[in-house]
Amino acid sequence: MAVLIAVVSSAAAAFHMYAAGISPFTALEQRPVHLALMSVLGFLGVGVQRRIRMGEEDEGPTLGERISQGTGWLFAVMSVIACAYIFLENQELVARSGSPTQMDLIMGAITVLLVMELARRATGWGLVTVCMLALLYAFAGPYLPGFLAHRGYGVTRLIEHLYLSTEGVWGIPLGVSADFVYLFVLFGAVLDTAGGGALLIAMANRIAGRTRGGPAKTAAVASAFMGSLSGSAVANVVTTGTFTIPLMKRAGFRPFFAGAIEAAASTGGQLMPPVMGAGAFILATWTNIPYLEVAVAAIIPSILYYSALLAAIHFRAARMGIEPSGEQDKEPIVDRLHLLLPLAIIVVLLGMGRSPMRAAFWGVSAALVMAFVRPATRPSPQQLRDIMERAGRGAVQVAAACAAAGIVVGVASLTGIGLRMSELIITLSGGNLFGALILTGLGSIVLGMGLPTT
Repeated sequence: MAVLIAVVSSAAAAFHMYAAGISPFTALEQRPVHLALMSVLGFLGVGVQRRIRMGEEDEGPTLGERISQGTGWLFAVMSVIACAYIFLENQELVARSGSPTQMDLIMGAITVLLVMELARRATGWGLVTVCMLALLYAFAGPYLPGFLAHRGYGVTRLIEHLYLSTEGVWGIPLGVSADFVYLFVLFGAVLDTAGGGALLIAMANRIAGRTRGGPAKTAAVASAFMGSLSGSAVANVVTTGTFTIPLMKRAGFRPFFAGAIEAAASTGGQLMPPVMGAGAFILATWTNIPYLEVAVAAIIPSILYYSALLAAIHFRAARMGIEPSGEQDKEPIVDRLHLLLPLAIIVVLLGMGRSPMRAAFWGVSAALVMAFVRPATRPSPQQLRDIMERAGRGAVQVAAACAAAGIVVGVASLTGIGLRMSELIITLSGGNLFGALILTGLGSIVLGMGLPTT
């Protein structure tokens, strides 16, 4: 199992770097390969949520976990077959558009079901429930009232739209995961292994370590820094949480508060430019706005977010009587500042108008070069393997969520509910732009409850 995970993780890194920097693929070539690789990693257990037994000894996998592992192998093989089918047949599918064969429909049905199962394993039931409601809505249109009503669609038309086009599973959300997210997660893994993560934590400790509630403020600042590298909340927690949570507990913060601060700080890292969460890339792609403009617009909201978090930490520390420790990291950081060069390269390339995909390619390449500059940071073969596996773990959840979101987006485009929702917002706001913004924000909050962040 470990060898297979290493091989698939390495293949994923090689494929995405090749597609980004050497020879790009079409949408119906790159996205199926991306989903196949992430499905294998996801179904075989990488990045999938596991039950945590608090205060109990782990007596080995339960019967349910063993069944999940067994079915994982089956689902991984089926995912590869279904994705390979669309990869190999994509030219023929275009030629016979509107006339799907029985095999097309079988593979499409398998893909939709497997995507929802992968999303369930990776993110929980929230997104899967939304997908099932979307599919039900596609069938039940004639029986619904008011603006929700539509003509209704059969299984054949629905599968054709979701599987045989780029409007469903292979749509923009999965494209963002394949084109941008994986590469930036890989970038964060490479730079962290080279010592970039330790450098950012040391910088955060220098900035906030000697203030009231210093350890918790260090966690917030370090997570903001790490978020600017990876754009992944999970990768952020793994990198900074192992250091900052014990530090906060030793300083006197209660365990639940330490965990809450790390979770909030790491989630906010998705707002911190230049490398943001998948949602920022999806927004830029859908609105046809350069990613750099989205990143610049996020600067003030991200600063406000972390300012509020730091204020909450300060007031909690004052109420609990936690004084500044007076301790500070004495380890020099000047000799490690060269590790920030890859991040600067990404910013410069984005400023020059290069695509995020190409900027990420050169960022990863520069991070690898920086890692090999000094013997102390030069990765061993085992560390290189760990980099690939960390990138896979970080990308599985996003890929699963994006593929499942493609189902919802596909149903919305097929039924026209997206346009009707836009009309409803415009009507309720009376054409006022600020009112429409408030309604859109409220809708996003409600629809996002219980769903994974990007």
